[in-house]
Amino acid sequence: MKKMTIPLAILIVIFGLNACDEFPETLTVNETEQKEVTLTRSGWDAYENGAYITAISEFKDAVIENAYYADAYNGLGSSYARLDSLEQADRYFTIATVTQTEYNALTRDIYAGMSFVCLANEQYEKAVRAVERALIDDDNYELDSQYVFRHDFSITATDLLLVKAEAYFLLNVYRFCVLTLHQIDETLSISEDDPEELAAVIESLRETV
Repeated sequence: MKKMTIPLAILIVIFGLNACDEFPETLTVNETEQKEVTLTRSGWDAYENGAYITAISEFKDAVIENAYYADAYNGLGSSYARLDSLEQADRYFTIATVTQTEYNALTRDIYAGMSFVCLANEQYEKAVRAVERALIDDDNYELDSQYVFRHDFSITATDLLLVKAEAYFLLNVYRFCVLTLHQIDETLSISEDDPEELAAVIESLRETV
């Protein structure tokens, strides 16, 4: 096992974690990068079966093996979000964004999960940005309406757009709320001048998507 110095950006975030998380003083990385991959895969298997506590244990073991492994932090954020531990979820999603250095499917999954947590934490502008990072391709800046979260196929682009619409509504930016709702269903007959109607449409969509 090769000793590795953790970059300052990651240390700043990690040191913000609760003391009960018990990261070791010196983190190491497996040169073959196999152990963290196996542990993370086991974590996602547990997550997909609803065993979130088990998933957390596997993901924590993975980041001890490799402090740079973004998918394990993504798994921690997703698992804590499922347990409604929003502060923990936010911290781990933040670390995931620091350690994920390229834009790909993993990046989208990280920001997708983060968007739900930000909305729940009343960080509405951050929720909007997270949805945009999840759904707008860096190469062509086009909306990916076919997005599906890889570890829960029930979470789609429609769910993320609804997060964005609700965030705009709660920011009182009704025009953008309408535009986002029309990305979900262009046949909706809604007006930015009727906030009560917008609230009702958002609630209805939340129950059906």
